[in-house]
Amino acid sequence: MASPRASSASSLIAALNLPKGAHRLPPRLRGLVQCRYADHVDSFSEVELLRRHGELKAKLESLQASATSWFRSMARYAFALEQVWEARRRDGSSEGRRASVLIGACLVYLLDCEDVIPDHICGQGYLDDAFVFEECLRRLTAGDRNLFLEQLNAADAP
Repeated sequence: MASPRASSASSLIAALNLPKGAHRLPPRLRGLVQCRYADHVDSFSEVELLRRHGELKAKLESLQASATSWFRSMARYAFALEQVWEARRRDGSSEGRRASVLIGACLVYLLDCEDVIPDHICGQGYLDDAFVFEECLRRLTAGDRNLFLEQLNAADAP
C-alpha cells in the first residue's frame, strides 16, 4: 500500500480506506471518543506504555494479519506512530514532550479493548480507534505529521 503524501490529518485518515462513512461517527459518539482520548492524554504515563509494549506489539501483529485492509492500514499507522513516539519521547523539548503524550495516549487507547466501541464488535470495534488516530494526527504539529509520513514511507521501502 502506498503511503499518503499529504500531511493534513484528514488526508491521512482518508488514506486508511475506512469503510464508507465510517470516518463520520455520529456527533454524540465523536464527543464520547474525544472525551475518552482527552482522559488518556491527561493521565498518560510513559511507564504504562513501556510496560504494555509487548501487548501493543501483539495487537499490531494481529491487526496486520487481518483480512480487513483498513485494519492492516491501522497497524501500519500505529507502527509509524510508535516510531515517532520513540523519537519524540527522547526529545527534551516541550514540543517533543507534547507529541510524545499525544501519540502515547493514542497507542494506549488502541490497547483499550473496552473503549467507546469495544474492539470485539465485528467490523465496528476499531472505528473509534481510527477516530483517535485522526484526533492525534490533527493535534500534532505539521513537522510531527511529516515525521509520521517519513516513517510510513520507510516502512514501505523495500
